[in-house]
Amino acid sequence: MLSPRAVHAKPGAAVLILVLLFGAVALTIGTNLALGSVGELSMGYSDIQSKTALALTDSCADESLLRIRSSLAYAGGTLTYTEGSCIITVTDNAGKKQIDILTTAGRWTDHVILQVDISGSRLALTDWISN
Repeated sequence: MLSPRAVHAKPGAAVLILVLLFGAVALTIGTNLALGSVGELSMGYSDIQSKTALALTDSCADESLLRIRSSLAYAGGTLTYTEGSCIITVTDNAGKKQIDILTTAGRWTDHVILQVDISGSRLALTDWISN
């Protein structure tokens, strides 16, 4: 153990200990802020991807309705966009069409089923079911 005289002989030691202590506290706070920021970025990216999947689903639904209007024989297919893709399956059901759309954007997927009544050249969307 150091005698009181030895501690007074080295006045810079106390300052060094305080600097190290404050440095450790600052490092801990900085690390926590950085990790929190990474978490926020990840959540923001996930939010963007989920909204992209919803937008692609809407776009694929519009496209499938346009194609059915052009040709009642349209049976579906795969649409590929820069942000993702969707698989469209169209089935007939006694004058009605069921459109099944599975969209993928990054690691997000969205699935909807549309029910469409057909009367001549008129299409009426009767149901939109999100899964």
